[in-house]
Amino acid sequence: EFFMENPRSQLVDLGCHVGVYTLFAASMAKPVLAMDILPSNLALIQLSIAVNDENMARSKSDDEDIDNLLGYSKKAYPKYSNLITTVHNAIYSKHAKMYVYLKDDLNLGGTEVKELNIHENKQQLQIKDMDNTKENLRDEDQGITYQQNSPNTETNGTKILIDAICLDDLIPYIQANLSIFLKMDIEGSEPDVFLCASKFFMYVDIRVILMEILFHRYSKQGKTMANFLFRHHMVPSEDVNGRKLLDTDLNNMYKWPENLFWIKVR
Repeated sequence: EFFMENPRSQLVDLGCHVGVYTLFAASMAKPVLAMDILPSNLALIQLSIAVNDENMARSKSDDEDIDNLLGYSKKAYPKYSNLITTVHNAIYSKHAKMYVYLKDDLNLGGTEVKELNIHENKQQLQIKDMDNTKENLRDEDQGITYQQNSPNTETNGTKILIDAICLDDLIPYIQANLSIFLKMDIEGSEPDVFLCASKFFMYVDIRVILMEILFHRYSKQGKTMANFLFRHHMVPSEDVNGRKLLDTDLNNMYKWPENLFWIKVR
């Protein structure tokens, strides 16, 4: 509904997993910035991109009934490879090295991310430029972008060492003059993200944030996060249109649903 009402919009999918939101937005011809900590998830998204591009090339049709049903013309519809950008990093309150702990191989969504402790006398580890961590190979014949394994990722049993970046670092990857739908599924790290997001909120037109609030309804960090969003003119709502706004008294934060939308008020 958001994308239908906002033709010039983009999805920023933090914790994109295998691409449920990412691929849906791309199916509506919306640009997507998809970010995840697991290279296996991003590999599956790249596979979906390749399959959809190939199917689209084979099934272009002039059938007006189908075009009317979908709301767009297949002939003018861009390839998924031109819409989706994938980023292999963790999102955090600062640049850091993080360990990703895979609790259950059958539940890749149930991961835990912790900062790697570094002795003070060692040189501070800095994140490498995102363009270097996201090296791509382009198949000119197919027009498909494949992501290589990140050189900054090390696998050690059930742990993955990964670079963490800030939300502010994603500004160059946001297309100009678009309304942003920010979806966050980052296993309880939401308050950390907003500690390094002031520039993002200053320069990016965030209209809606979808997040899980379950872990933060009773915590001091949750209230700090809510106050940050209040200062940036965001209010909590049960629906994406803001028709069911929630009580903004943080003493009643425990009454909020497990998942909610933050809506920009003008």
